Amino acid sequence: MRTAGRKNVVRQGRTREAGFTLIEILVTLVIVSFGLVAVLGAFQRSVTATAQARDVLRASQLIAERMAEIQAAVATGGGAPSSGRGRCETPDEAFVWEQEVREETVPDTIAKDDMARRHRWYTVRLTVSREGDRVRGHTVETLIAVPEFRHPR
Repeated sequence: MRTAGRKNVVRQGRTREAGFTLIEILVTLVIVSFGLVAVLGAFQRSVTATAQARDVLRASQLIAERMAEIQAAVATGGGAPSSGRGRCETPDEAFVWEQEVREETVPDTIAKDDMARRHRWYTVRLTVSREGDRVRGHTVETLIAVPEFRHPR
C-alpha cells in the first residue's frame, strides 16, 4: 500500500532514494555542453560575418567617394585621371586605395560616333582594402570619357 509523502520506493526488495543518479547528471551535462558549444560557434561565425560585411560596405563607400572625386575632376576640366595610391582613415580603422589608369583606344565601330571622337577614353581600376590586408581588397573597373578641349576656329 502506498502512502502520501513517502520518499522511498521499494523495488525487488531494495529501497531507492527518489532523484537522479550521478551518471544521469553527467550525461545531461555532456549533452548541454555540446549544445552550448554549437550555439557559441554559431555566434562567433555571425560576429565574423558581420565584421566582413562592415568592411565590404565601407570599402564600397570609399570606392564610390573616390570615383566621384575622379569624375568631378574630369568634369571641371581637371583633365585626365592619373594613377596613384593613398590612405583613408576612418575613426576605427585605416583603408588604402590604389588607382590604375590607362588610356584606351576607341574601337572603330564606336569612333564613328561624334561624341566618341571628341573624347579621350581611360580605364580606371580602383582597389580599396584594409591597411595591411591586400588579399581581401575590393576592386571596381570603369571607363571614363574625358572631353578634349579644342579651340573654336
